[in-house]
Amino acid sequence: MNTKTFICLFLILLAGYLYRSIGLSYESIWWDEFSSVVHLKPLAEYETSPDFTRWAQGVHYEPSVNILHFLIKNRSMDPATMPLYYAIEYLWHTYIDESYYSLRLLSVFIGLTVVYATFILGNTSINPSAGIIACLLVALSPIHRQFSQEIRMYSLFTLLTILSMLLFIYWYRERKRKIFIYYLIVTFLLLWTHPFATLVIMVQGLYLFIDRFLLQAWDFFIKNSSQSFLKENFKRELLFLLKWAIPLFIISLPSVLYILTINFWSPDMTSTWMKIPTLREFTGDLFADDCIGWTYQLRAEPNFWMNFFSKDTARTIVAQRYFIGGVMVILYILCLIWAIKSHFQKDIANKTLQNNNTPQERNTLIILFCLWWLFPPIFLYLISHLWRPCIMPRYTLHSSIALYLIIGYAITNMDRWKWAKRSLLVAFLLLYLYQATLILGKPQHTDWKNAGVFIKQNSKTEDIILVNNELWKRVFLYNLGPVPNIVCYGSQFENTAEIAEFLITKLFPQRRPNAKLWIVVQSDYFESAPLYHFEKYLKEKGIIYDYVEFPGIQRVVVYHQIYPPQTSGKTFDKKSLLLLEDLCALALEFWRVKDFGSAVDTCKHVIQLDPGYAQAYSYLGMSYKELQEWDLAIEAFTTAVELKPAQYPWNWINIADIQINRGQYEPAISALEKALHLLPNDSFAHTCMGRAYLGLGNQDKAIEYFKKAIALDPTDLRPATELERLQNKTPHAPTTP
Repeated sequence: MNTKTFICLFLILLAGYLYRSIGLSYESIWWDEFSSVVHLKPLAEYETSPDFTRWAQGVHYEPSVNILHFLIKNRSMDPATMPLYYAIEYLWHTYIDESYYSLRLLSVFIGLTVVYATFILGNTSINPSAGIIACLLVALSPIHRQFSQEIRMYSLFTLLTILSMLLFIYWYRERKRKIFIYYLIVTFLLLWTHPFATLVIMVQGLYLFIDRFLLQAWDFFIKNSSQSFLKENFKRELLFLLKWAIPLFIISLPSVLYILTINFWSPDMTSTWMKIPTLREFTGDLFADDCIGWTYQLRAEPNFWMNFFSKDTARTIVAQRYFIGGVMVILYILCLIWAIKSHFQKDIANKTLQNNNTPQERNTLIILFCLWWLFPPIFLYLISHLWRPCIMPRYTLHSSIALYLIIGYAITNMDRWKWAKRSLLVAFLLLYLYQATLILGKPQHTDWKNAGVFIKQNSKTEDIILVNNELWKRVFLYNLGPVPNIVCYGSQFENTAEIAEFLITKLFPQRRPNAKLWIVVQSDYFESAPLYHFEKYLKEKGIIYDYVEFPGIQRVVVYHQIYPPQTSGKTFDKKSLLLLEDLCALALEFWRVKDFGSAVDTCKHVIQLDPGYAQAYSYLGMSYKELQEWDLAIEAFTTAVELKPAQYPWNWINIADIQINRGQYEPAISALEKALHLLPNDSFAHTCMGRAYLGLGNQDKAIEYFKKAIALDPTDLRPATELERLQNKTPHAPTTP
């Protein structure tokens, strides 16, 4: 590497780092990242909060005891994940730094390695100038910058793809066993980053087939080679292909078997975000990943340009992105045409025969780069039509590296057109700098963080936050952190409006007269407020509101200043199962903050909607029990088990616990037998059984159940306390309701 190349590479890496570090702390933890981090040890300030337990319950956080435990839990969140990146993420989080900023910095470092590896690949396969041009485009690429900031595997996927291609080219040129072993190792790791990493091997195999069979067969056909020679050559090339394919098959088998065990979400569950792209969207994915406005992965904001111009002028500059994106696509296509033309011109010029039947080795890597660029997205697009939607631009992020290499190849093969060469290089530099400015200044993904800050700065402890659907509630709460407020959800827009009406018209006046309601809704991709498809339900209810919008690819809209209707609004289908489940989840949240009166009112509202809904009686009984309304609690639990005896086995345990405290030991034992039939390994059920037998004077049986309870859950101190009291012969005075 000469001094000039070294300086250029250093400046490019520095620019790439600065570009990727800007706004690193802006982004919220969006859904994909949430699935990656939810079971990692949370922030220290979260764990010390008095509201941490409810926060952990709300986001469904379960601590990971080791790396294997984390990988298993991670797969339960996102079934299609492969473990390599998440193993690295866990080790980094555990032994380097626990902050989310640090995890994003890990992706930045991987992204910078992608920039450097692109130079090495371009330098090896083409020339140093082509490598510099390609790595410059990676460094300034908006899409690569975006995925170099995320706590996800896509930068690692891209890096390992580049290394696999690099070693593949080295091996194909030199045919050394040592290089082939390195290639197998890197490709093995690649296969454990993403299910679609197999497409990289397919590209390499397709290239070998074209280069070793089709092109050579064409050469022999042109030279009118004998059939015997063609047959011999076919056997030789087939053996060569098998020597490559068999080891690849062996190292691919474990990951393929792993992928076959994936039980991915049904198409119905993914239909809102994973769908077949339109032809325009697919064309943008294929040719214009870096052209904001043409791609649906990134959004443009005028904030950068507003530092230099008025807001209107900045918006005018940003509005040119569609035209500028079109110019970039045209230049991409022209570079592709020129690269192919240059390749064939060189191929024709260098095509000399060593003898009558054996052509010289030639450089056909431009074919490999074209396959790498186009084959993966086209393949996924076709599979999406034939099977189910499975294409997202980020799944083929690595393919853009091939496009940058093609551009580098085209520009460096303009020796007789130096003015065009320099002009094109300057044009690409300016175009990419323009694209880079469009994503600076504001978050790209869902801005849960600032929405949460807005609510925390303006809300009171008794206020309630209502989020549209449980999944977004979990992600929002994860970004919000532990708060004393109740955070609940409505699983559909209609249900959200119903719950809002119940809270502001019925519950607040009776239980929380000073409380306010906040509603948080995530929009569809690139949708701006007002969200008519949600707000129509609020308006039909006559609910008065104001809202604040937080921009992102999927925007967050916070509805506040929410007041009840002055006249009764439209009544929806209130007996939907989802609505009943949502209201019961709200009742459970009231129970968790010890607002048992509100929990009772919510359960009664559910029962009014559907007197046969068993879960409402279970939560009603739990609330009455905490209020020491023993008779009402027994009545509610009894109704619940009559409606659905096996749905909520803890009903039997609660019945027994109350009966034990009232000295009714035999009915308690009968209830506990039913509970243990449904929950044979429940520690508290065994503790209650021990207390019941102790009440009957059967100490041996009591000790047996206490010891079993301790064995089932050593962390539960209740059976140990009962056993210690019994062994010390300390009298136990049951609480009489």
